[in-house]
Amino acid sequence: MSYIFEIVDEEGQSRAYVAAHMYRKADKLIVRHRDAEIGIDICRICDWCAVDDDEVQ
Repeated sequence: MSYIFEIVDEEGQSRAYVAAHMYRKADKLIVRHRDAEIGIDICRICDWCAVDDDEVQ
């Protein structure tokens, strides 16, 4: 299962990320995005939804 996140970045711009493999660490959501684990500040997440892997491709 993959997830699409809408994030507000440091400049106030809205960005979308497709990610998988999630867990929470302190105030960050840790996700796998483009073969790397990244941490997203939870307070920056505006919206998210789950999608089947076939739909993402």
